[in-house]
Amino acid sequence: MRQLNGLNLSMKDVVHAAIRRSEFNPNQIRVKTAFLAIDPLAYAIATIYSQILQSPRIEVRVWDNLPDIAAWLNVDLKKLTL
Repeated sequence: MRQLNGLNLSMKDVVHAAIRRSEFNPNQIRVKTAFLAIDPLAYAIATIYSQILQSPRIEVRVWDNLPDIAAWLNVDLKKLTL
């Protein structure tokens, strides 16, 4: 998701989203989720989400730049930009 200008979440919302995501993975495929967090608050929220998620099939990482995300996901950087 790109071009997001704002998001209003309570801690309850973050916890709910993490628990819901950990419970919904209908197959045994391991997946990676990358969050781009360019400010300290967004980084903290994404990190809390990743710690709550605790799914053996979903690996979550928080990054502050797209090139590192592309390398971790093993995708062309152009796929992550508009």
